[in-house]
Amino acid sequence: MPEGRRDDTALLLAGHGLATHPDGAVPVFRHAETLRNLGRFADVRAGFLRQEPELSETLAELTQPRVYVVPMLASKGYISDTAMAGRLELSGPVTRRTIDGRDREIRFCDPVGTHPDIPVLLARRIENLGRGERLAPEATEIVLAGHGTPRTPESAARTRDVAARLTQAAGNIAAGVHAFLLEEDPLIDVWAEQTRAPNIVVAPFLMANWYHGSEDLPGRIGLDPDDEDLKRLVHESGIAGPYPVDGRRVWYLSPLRHEPEIAGLALAMVETFDEAHEM
Repeated sequence: MPEGRRDDTALLLAGHGLATHPDGAVPVFRHAETLRNLGRFADVRAGFLRQEPELSETLAELTQPRVYVVPMLASKGYISDTAMAGRLELSGPVTRRTIDGRDREIRFCDPVGTHPDIPVLLARRIENLGRGERLAPEATEIVLAGHGTPRTPESAARTRDVAARLTQAAGNIAAGVHAFLLEEDPLIDVWAEQTRAPNIVVAPFLMANWYHGSEDLPGRIGLDPDDEDLKRLVHESGIAGPYPVDGRRVWYLSPLRHEPEIAGLALAMVETFDEAHEM
């Protein structure tokens, strides 16, 4: 039996999902399988807000009396605290209620994208790219692209926080880091006006649905979403480029949701929850 196994506990990875782009769910299923194979929980499932398997139905299928829910999102905000919490009928970080005649305790963790190692993971990817492509740090800038939403400030704030932490290590990998957003200022569409380096590394800070990382963001920075290398990043971790855009060379990283380390960070969010709530 694996050390620390919780026979009375399940883990639910809560994804955004999008019925029109179901491939976006593949990484969440993959992370669930990785964690299931660790044997630390009696069961590990993936459920989604906007595609099957639906989040509340997946919760109801779990038979364990205790369930941890880890949102597979980049930040806290409307989707986690209102949409997901509402769908699961949560009253706070710990909710006790009866589901299908069984008493349940649901522990709602912070999103995986809030883990402090996220900037470290991004910096490592960019550093490996720079080394492989022999990019001079002084001739390279990083464009960090988050979602952002006028409904809540958390997404933009988390994107800026990750950019600031990347900046702390930027001397080794780039001359500067710029945070842009998809749905509020500063919009990603102005990236070329606010960068100067000949080499640009675009790092999507996205963990939710497939559309933004594979179609919306590439198109708005001047890339062709139908490019074969970019389409490959829909399904796997990797790097596409360089592409010539506005006289620069642009590399595009796959969204963070694909990184195998995300499974470990999801597990760490459970441990962080227990420490914060002394459980």
